[in-house]
Amino acid sequence: ALHGRQETITFGRYGIGGITLAEAREQLHEAKKMVADGKSQAKEKARNKTRVKNAETFSAWAEKWLRGYQMADSTRDMRRSVYARELEKKFGNRKLITHEDLRALTDTIVARGAPATAIHAREIVLHVYRWAIERGQKVENPAELVRPSSIAKFEPRDRTLSPEEIRLMYQYLERTGSSP
Repeated sequence: ALHGRQETITFGRYGIGGITLAEAREQLHEAKKMVADGKSQAKEKARNKTRVKNAETFSAWAEKWLRGYQMADSTRDMRRSVYARELEKKFGNRKLITHEDLRALTDTIVARGAPATAIHAREIVLHVYRWAIERGQKVENPAELVRPSSIAKFEPRDRTLSPEEIRLMYQYLERTGSSP
């Protein structure tokens, strides 16, 4: 009871696709701490819903970030291209993206054979959310829970040119007429 009133809160559905008993106990523990501090879990939940309702869409924040963030023109062009191809249709009109949404998208991009694009898409979400959070949006950054190493691993390309490749490179340079 809080301030003499009984409150009922729901944490989620138990079982397959729902929360575990351990997660429910953890949320109950958090709720009890809030009540001890004189805070209402139900009111906090309602405030969060209002915040999300009043938040701008991902597309609005992405456009602000693409315009305002300092980066090289070539980087901006590449990020704008990845945003337009991979993120705008999927997340543009949404106000909140979960890490599960982002994980599903990156998995789809990797499955079609474009792991570097999946990493870029994750980076864009990370930066857009950081931009929004720095400007007062009270949301969690979904990209924080999707590590780049969990999307794809790249083999380093460490090798030296063979003497034959060096000879060919010098021949090519002589033909291009470059200045020393």
